[in-house]
Amino acid sequence: MPAITENFEAVEQAVLESPRGRWFLAEYSSRLRARETAAVVDQVKSLEAAVSANHDAIMSRLAQALAQPAQ
Repeated sequence: MPAITENFEAVEQAVLESPRGRWFLAEYSSRLRARETAAVVDQVKSLEAAVSANHDAIMSRLAQALAQPAQ
């Protein structure tokens, strides 16, 4: 894997040498972060919906677990 890292770093350095290359990498990074953030938000919403839909069952299981003596 070191060769892949070295190749990536060499390409990155070449792209960073020009203003247009720096702009491109900054724009790419910004768009990638936005997509990743949107994906995380969607996953949190799905988790929230699952917890909300199963609230009573979750609370019941939690109460049972808390009622058991510590081991």
